[in-house]
Amino acid sequence: MARTYAGVLGLLAFAVVMARSVINNGPVDATIGRAVASMIAFAAAGLVLGRVAQFVVDDSVRGELTLAIQETANQKKRNDAKLPPTRESEPAAAKQPG
Repeated sequence: MARTYAGVLGLLAFAVVMARSVINNGPVDATIGRAVASMIAFAAAGLVLGRVAQFVVDDSVRGELTLAIQETANQKKRNDAKLPPTRESEPAAAKQPG
């Protein structure tokens, strides 16, 4: 996710600087330098934001999964407590007519 954010924000910054220069008839040398500098800066920011976003998503999924596992275990305990004894738990002599 971090690399995707970095790529998108870097290219977006580059495109915006280039478009601004075309609209304002800016010099090519200065424009390319600014566009590359903006691309690097925004790619670095995108990398940081992407890592933070990935951490938040992972933490949220981990928390939801842990909660679901605990709820399933609690439900199983409740169901096991309500069930009557099974036939396997009865003595063997009681099963055979005699």
